Amino acid sequence: MKKLLFIGALLIISCKEGNAPVNNDTYTITDKQWMADSIGKYDATRPRFNDLYGRCNFIIDSTNTVYFYTKAPTYSNDCLGVDFQPGKTPFINLFPDDLIRVDSKIIDHFIELNIVNGDMDPITKQLNTLAIATPSGTFNSPLLTNILTKITTSKNKPLWIVRPLTQEESIVLKYKTQDRTGIIYDPHLIEWDTTKIYFEEYWPILP
Repeated sequence: MKKLLFIGALLIISCKEGNAPVNNDTYTITDKQWMADSIGKYDATRPRFNDLYGRCNFIIDSTNTVYFYTKAPTYSNDCLGVDFQPGKTPFINLFPDDLIRVDSKIIDHFIELNIVNGDMDPITKQLNTLAIATPSGTFNSPLLTNILTKITTSKNKPLWIVRPLTQEESIVLKYKTQDRTGIIYDPHLIEWDTTKIYFEEYWPILP
């Protein structure tokens, strides 16, 4: 089986790199500047991912709170990730209840159990990918440094990227964290920016 294009995209990242100022936990993540491969390496141009999401996904919000969710890999008939509309992110039917808040005090143990676990079956190991979504711009995050250090020094480290939050993640995160008493997240009622996201013929499926 061919590897996910998530994996393939990491292999064709531009050679233009700059040094990340990780010594003071300061990062710059934008649509045109992502991180991948190891601490201190930046992609100079936005890589074309056929699947922006990993098997495991972290969201780090503006308060340095971390959330976790999982996503099954997306395949086409030839077992590759699919991207029907390049430049847009696919709607993944994410809901606020899918986001699990992870206490920063146990983040290392959480990663050991869920992301770098040596007891994973061979297929899971082969497809072990991690996407870390952050606010766009320059920000300070000792938590991100801690996560990157943990995964890059682990024996069973995943392929990983750090990228800006997608539109869907941003909206779902707001419903997760803001006081919206009596307001239920319904993706049918969201005014989506269709220049940034696309939907399959049948969408979305309510939980």
